[in-house]
Amino acid sequence: MAQGQKPFYLALGAIAIAGLLLGLSRKTLSKAPCLLVTASVQGSGKTTLIAVVGAVLTGREPAVQVAAMDS
Repeated sequence: MAQGQKPFYLALGAIAIAGLLLGLSRKTLSKAPCLLVTASVQGSGKTTLIAVVGAVLTGREPAVQVAAMDS
């Protein structure tokens, strides 16, 4: 890992807070941004992070959509 780079899991807290704030503010905005989580490795916790944020905001697990990779 290059100097100055942080592992993905260290950013999970900041991403979770951003997702919660975004979810809470969506109803007050005329156009709301989405939250997109990506990582270069499998098993880094992307789906779990979004599932937890979605469950906190709505009380149920959100639907998951897998983005197709361009060839």
